Amino acid sequence: MQCEGLLIDGNSVNNTKGSAISIMAKADNVTITNNSLVNYNRENSANYGGIDLTRLTFFRSTNHTVIGNTCVSPNGYGVYASYATNCLITNNFVKSEYGIQVDAQIEAIVRDNNIFATSTSTTGYGVLVSDINGSNPSSGVIVSGNRIDVAGGFGIRNTDAGYRPTYVFDGNIISGSGVSTVGGWVALSR
Repeated sequence: MQCEGLLIDGNSVNNTKGSAISIMAKADNVTITNNSLVNYNRENSANYGGIDLTRLTFFRSTNHTVIGNTCVSPNGYGVYASYATNCLITNNFVKSEYGIQVDAQIEAIVRDNNIFATSTSTTGYGVLVSDINGSNPSSGVIVSGNRIDVAGGFGIRNTDAGYRPTYVFDGNIISGSGVSTVGGWVALSR
C-alpha cells in the first residue's frame, strides 16, 4: 500500500488498545497535526504508542511533519518515526513512558517539544536516536530546543552505531531524576 499527501488533523483518540495513529505503508508527504491522543496502548506493549510512522524497512518514505499534537498515556511512547527522509517533529506535548524515538532517519529534526518520559527504567528516554539493530544508520539528525523531564534513563540518547558527525544536540533543557552512564542526571548520552 502507498499513499501521498496524507493529512491527519484535529482528531481526538481515547482509550485505544494499540497505537492511536499508525501509518504502516509507504507514505510520502504525511502531516499529523493538532491531534489529542490520550490513554493509548492500554495493552502496555512495547510496540505501541501515540503516533507511529513507517515502521517497516520496505516502506521507506519522505517528508513527514508531526506538529502540535498531544500524546498522553501511562504506556508506550509518544512518537516513533523510522525509515524516512526529511522528518520534522516539533511543538508536540508528550507524556508517556518513553518520549520520541527516531530510527534510520535521514535529515530528521526533533525540535521544541515538551516531553515528560515517565519510565523509571535505566533504559528510558526523552528522545532516542537509533539505527535499528545496527543495520540502518541515521544521518543529519537535529535534536534541539526540547524541554525534557525524565524519570529514569536518559534525556537524549543516541544508540546509533553508525553515528554521523552531522548530528546536532543543542539548546535542550533536560531535568528529572534519570540516570546516565555519561553526565549524571543531565542524561545526554551516546
